[in-house]
Amino acid sequence: MFFLDAIDTYKGKPFDAKCLVTNAVSNITNLIIFGERFTYDDTEYQHMIEIFSENIELAASVWAFLYNAFPWIGILPFGKHQRLFKNAAKVYDFLQKIIQRFSQNRVSQKPRHLIDSYLDELEKNINDAESSLSTENLIFTVGELIIAGTETTTNALRWAILYMALYPNIQEFIPGRSEGLCAYKTKQELAYRKQNEAWNDILALELM
Repeated sequence: MFFLDAIDTYKGKPFDAKCLVTNAVSNITNLIIFGERFTYDDTEYQHMIEIFSENIELAASVWAFLYNAFPWIGILPFGKHQRLFKNAAKVYDFLQKIIQRFSQNRVSQKPRHLIDSYLDELEKNINDAESSLSTENLIFTVGELIIAGTETTTNALRWAILYMALYPNIQEFIPGRSEGLCAYKTKQELAYRKQNEAWNDILALELM
């Protein structure tokens, strides 16, 4: 609903869907991690998402491969790997602040979201020397969940939007085939459902 409302604000004019799709997808993860979503006009969060996307591109660059093979080049003051390090530091600071904000007013053993649950477990194992739970690992966990739960799904949906734009006939055809699939009960209806599900499978394979 929020995603469609955001699209409506453009009133049919062309726009870059990357930010909107990324925000919509990441907000599903955010509801689990933080217990709430971030608005589309939250510039600080938008900037963090852009840094995440840039870091994924930088991680696939030649400089990143060279750094992995020859770590000593990390001391060089130039190269894209240096921007990767700077971005990572910015993300770490942002996540640290946001975790502190969402952990405020926490009641022990009454978790509201993933952060509360993690901190509850951290308290339980505070005297366990072998425990890997720590505030630092919480920051890394949150960051990895946001990246893993956002980038791949966002790319798949952006391909879907492009595919539908290039093939309007498919755009009209698929929704009609998808409506009411769960309502079929008889053998004939289930056979029809299986036939129509195949179209959705074909579309999914085309996008992947």
